[in-house]
Amino acid sequence: DFEYVGRDGSLVEYRARSLTPPARAANLGRHLLQLPWFLRNVLVKVAIVTRLRPLARLLRHDGSTWPY
Repeated sequence: DFEYVGRDGSLVEYRARSLTPPARAANLGRHLLQLPWFLRNVLVKVAIVTRLRPLARLLRHDGSTWPY
């Protein structure tokens, strides 16, 4: 069992630990809260690769640097 501790940019930290069923549910919830951040980065990457810079700007990404 691994517990999600958090992230810094794209670096995620986990801690090895036995989790009770309620702790597993809370752990899943913490993961799901990060889903919008992940999806935004995937869309920015698609916009950069397909050269759709206006879409990247719409997603509040500046420049052509690769997001995390």
